[in-house]
Amino acid sequence: MASVLFPALAARAWDVVVIGGGIRKTEQLLPLFEQIINLTHHHAPQAAVAFNTNGGDSVEAARRRLPAG
Repeated sequence: MASVLFPALAARAWDVVVIGGGIRKTEQLLPLFEQIINLTHHHAPQAAVAFNTNGGDSVEAARRRLPAG
């Protein structure tokens, strides 16, 4: 997981990172969810974290966490 997530986070400075409901809502994926949160916090500490409920509301999730303007 880190080998995929780290290069994506390191590629640029992110204002927000959206984490999908498919990972967050599935109890069996809780360890993966925790790993993603911790890797995001470590490698993109400036980024807000947003959660979507499905792929169709990712933009809305990001907008909730970005400053207005």
